[in-house]
Amino acid sequence: MTDVFVLGSINQDFVLKVERRPQPGETVTNAELSTHNGGKGANQAAAAALLGASVTILGRVGDDEFGEPLVRALEEKGIDTDLVERASGASTGAAFITVTPDGENAITVAPGANRSLAPEDVDAAAGAIGEARVLVAQMEIPVESVLRAVEVAAER
Repeated sequence: MTDVFVLGSINQDFVLKVERRPQPGETVTNAELSTHNGGKGANQAAAAALLGASVTILGRVGDDEFGEPLVRALEEKGIDTDLVERASGASTGAAFITVTPDGENAITVAPGANRSLAPEDVDAAAGAIGEARVLVAQMEIPVESVLRAVEVAAER
């Protein structure tokens, strides 16, 4: 039995530290780029695992160069990723984050494979959802899938 079942997004984050955001049509140079594992679902799963919970995640990554390392990073934290599939022909979700020196950020998300997480995938994982003590979901995946997971959890 899992303590926490997470239904959610898995993204590759691209963070740009900038002195200021560009105005429309303007190019700002001298940004500092860093990359991070992300996605609200993956972040919630990692936080729960780091606090000692047993965690299972249901999610999707693309069949590109970003998906496998993100899944491996979750596994290294002890998260069960057996329900994470690679969506053929889709890119892994990505977030593009600009951060100014005062800490203000602006985020644009390209959901990619996260959009392919369907209610049918939730139904296929109904047993694992029903056995978990806690269901965690957020809105970076299709709302129909979140609603179905809540229904499944309530039935169990």
